[in-house]
Amino acid sequence: VRQILILLSYLLLTSTLFGQSTEKPCYISVNASDELNQTLLSNISISIISQYFKEIKPLPPEGLSGSDNCIYDVSVSKEGGKTFVTLQGKDMNSFGDSNFVGIDGFQQSLLKSLYRSLSDKRKLICEGYGEYLEECGGGSSLKDRGVEEKKCYLTLESNNKKNIKLFTNISVSIVSQYVTKVEKDDPLIKRPLGKSDSCIYEIVIEQTEDTLFTTVTGEGLNSYGDSKLKGIEGFQQSLLKSLFRSLKDKRGMICDDYRDLLEECKNVVVQDVPKQLEPKVVETPKVISKVVKKPAVKETKVDKKKGLFVSVGRSGTILTSPDGNWWTQRTSGTDHRLLGVTYGNGTFVTVGHSGTILTSTDGTIWTETTSGT
Repeated sequence: VRQILILLSYLLLTSTLFGQSTEKPCYISVNASDELNQTLLSNISISIISQYFKEIKPLPPEGLSGSDNCIYDVSVSKEGGKTFVTLQGKDMNSFGDSNFVGIDGFQQSLLKSLYRSLSDKRKLICEGYGEYLEECGGGSSLKDRGVEEKKCYLTLESNNKKNIKLFTNISVSIVSQYVTKVEKDDPLIKRPLGKSDSCIYEIVIEQTEDTLFTTVTGEGLNSYGDSKLKGIEGFQQSLLKSLFRSLKDKRGMICDDYRDLLEECKNVVVQDVPKQLEPKVVETPKVISKVVKKPAVKETKVDKKKGLFVSVGRSGTILTSPDGNWWTQRTSGTDHRLLGVTYGNGTFVTVGHSGTILTSTDGTIWTETTSGT
């Protein structure tokens, strides 16, 4: 009897220990050429593989110790205008291919690889990504999507995280105004396939003790700007300087809108605009017969006798005028009624319903600020 009790105790002890054991975490390792964003490829791989196969994590910065680790290797190669992806690891050894290149080609190839290996998950994959895969009845229509429809994205990095969201919004607005329409880049965004993902504009901000430097790289841009000003005005000035240096054919337009911020505009003559008149407005002007609210006036450095009038009203309406007679509607980004506007310390401020607060340094670009109400 004693021996039986000892045996039962041993079995209970060992079964408890076994019950406490957990499966080792698995990690992703991506091998691709330098022209592709390794972080973005890793994020896409983690999202898709965890969704349909097994939960995986990025490799820790310090690496892994030992040899018995659960790692899934994703290899990306390009040949003859096609993209090939191989996926290898525990219970997985497959490949996928795509007629597209870049991120589009990678995502489609990875999905094909999982579709071919996971026969029991094909229905789920087609429900989530059917329009991307010919195997699911889609994908073929992607060939009709021309490269001319490609979207451009903008990324922003800074050694000072303060106001980084605001700086990103300003960058998107200014680059879209003078270069091409861009959107804020999201590493986890599911972008449409069949379009080139090479249109990326990168902005890097470096704030030193007394100078703010901004570098801009992308299609048709590779320059930097600097400013001794602080905060939003300093960033805006350095970004505009960078664009001014790169875009020789747009210097007149930039100086039309931001002459008071750029010393470089002193020697730039706006063509086809009489000297006594304000520079032309790019947007189609709307004539407003009556101004309901008293506008705030911003004196400019160009002519102390002239200013910028700003008026606000219902449904997020913002109007600006160089003389109080001709008015141009601006984009406010809100539908709330704006109750009033004022100017001080180089900034226009307007407030409205539901705690709405908008600010602008030039009356053209408006940014929403959280009021806390």
